[in-house]
Amino acid sequence: MKFLKRHLVLKETRVGGRTRTLTIFSYLWLTLFAVAFVLLFVWVRLQVFKTGYEIVRLREERDRHAVQGRTLEMQLMNLTSLKHVDDKARQMRFAVPARDRMVFVTLSDDDTFLQNLRAFFASWFRPASPALPAPQRGQ
Repeated sequence: MKFLKRHLVLKETRVGGRTRTLTIFSYLWLTLFAVAFVLLFVWVRLQVFKTGYEIVRLREERDRHAVQGRTLEMQLMNLTSLKHVDDKARQMRFAVPARDRMVFVTLSDDDTFLQNLRAFFASWFRPASPALPAPQRGQ
């Protein structure tokens, strides 16, 4: 043990009646602490860069979804437009039903739900287009 102690001691000083010994282990602990600190710093910086790239990727994805949402909204508006529905009905040779086969719904003015429903449908639908010719029987 004296051999190890003698060869591992780098410096001995006397302070206030006590002997202080600086060994290789002291330098080793200090070096390990410094390396651990540097590794921690590097890891934190890498996480910052990784998070930055992730933020950029998510922003691009959000923008892509916004464009896709606007495109789908335009398609929905086109497909639900009365002109489109009227054209499709003409292509499929639909006929306007006779007046006696139509059902009319009257709404009372005191019911707010029905008033809201009426306002909703009024905002979405225009007056009916001209009547389509009825298909001939036997075709």
